[in-house]
Amino acid sequence: MPQQLLGFAVVCIALSVGLQKRQLWVWYAVWALFLFFAIQIAALVAHVLSTAQTTRAAALGCTGAAGIALFWTPIAIWWAKRRNDFGKPRAHSTKPPPNGTKKPDANTSGFV
Repeated sequence: MPQQLLGFAVVCIALSVGLQKRQLWVWYAVWALFLFFAIQIAALVAHVLSTAQTTRAAALGCTGAAGIALFWTPIAIWWAKRRNDFGKPRAHSTKPPPNGTKKPDANTSGFV
């Protein structure tokens, strides 16, 4: 267990650094992480449904699966729409200075 936790921490640190720099490989790596979690959740739901001994337990398993799908689907759609944000350099802000402030003149030394 500690080795798995350490590996998960290393993966999360690498993804966080990549997310800050918006590198393209991170977008794909996060999809792989999403896929891993989806497989784990599907295995859990399958286990709950296969071990259900009553109709009520099976209904609760189906309700849990539907709840997970309602949570998971918007996240996956949101992430899919963020593909264009990765793989290109971030644009710097080119906003003009706020009103009332002047840009310093390059020809003056600052003395009056």
